[in-house]
Amino acid sequence: MRISKTTLTIITAIFIPTLLLGSEKLGQGIDVAYAFSKIPNTIWRPMESFGFIMATLTINKLYLGVYSCSFLLTTSISYFFKQAIYKQYFLYLFYIIGISFSWPLFLAATNGLRQGVSIALTILIIAIFKNKGYSSRSFLYLLLIAPFLALSHKYGQLSFLFLFLNFSCSKKFNSGFFTVLIPSLTVPILIYFLGDQITNYKSGNPGIEAQTFLIPILIFYNFLFIFYFRKIDFHQRLSFALSNSFIILAIFSFQGSVLSERFLWFPVINLFLTLPEFYKISNPKWLFSILTIITVFIYMCMSLYFVGFKYYE
Repeated sequence: MRISKTTLTIITAIFIPTLLLGSEKLGQGIDVAYAFSKIPNTIWRPMESFGFIMATLTINKLYLGVYSCSFLLTTSISYFFKQAIYKQYFLYLFYIIGISFSWPLFLAATNGLRQGVSIALTILIIAIFKNKGYSSRSFLYLLLIAPFLALSHKYGQLSFLFLFLNFSCSKKFNSGFFTVLIPSLTVPILIYFLGDQITNYKSGNPGIEAQTFLIPILIFYNFLFIFYFRKIDFHQRLSFALSNSFIILAIFSFQGSVLSERFLWFPVINLFLTLPEFYKISNPKWLFSILTIITVFIYMCMSLYFVGFKYYE
């Protein structure tokens, strides 16, 4: 049986990060060390049951939570880039591996496992519409994945809600302008009714370093993308609507909640997922490739800060 280059590239892109992260040779998250690995196969909150099942997964006293979450994340990302991998094997192989070891994917796979599960399922939903288009089959997959997303983590519940709020508008309007308009209208209303549950959570360092420079960068990038790609595909409209929704949440909870930093996880990942689109319009191509590598390298350096001082021992 002959394996295609695309399949081999995807398998490699999935298993290299999964094995390295799952083995915990690169560090063990505090949540994993003191919580998930200590109480195997435990559901602490029924409304987040799937997230806890994945995070505390243990078989024959062998803890597999980090393996399962990192596998789900890298699989979703690799599937998202499936069509692009077919044309640029090595470029996307190194790109996927690179961002897998970058904040926030590194934290999502090795520390904030339940949030990592919710992000992985969100990426998977967007990837399905990217690879299969807006079809009845894609909608069926959405219905199958959505319950697991809603039962993964509070972050997943927010993603589920934002997907629902933006779904019909993203189908009807192909302008990127609506990826800003709809979140700008709906998120403040959501905060008005659920602000206590969303923005008043207190725990540890609220992440001033991340918030201070990330929010302006992400806002600039999202507007830049919308400016250059004014008519964007359905999956991109969903992705940027989610990104802008979480950015608005981060602004409302700025320096008032540790969740403000966590809200920025998906917007940063959305940057990773959509940055290669500029390759199509960049000239010269080599300059874009260098800038992309530098961008990923910067986020990898950011990982060292979080690993060394915030979440890891």
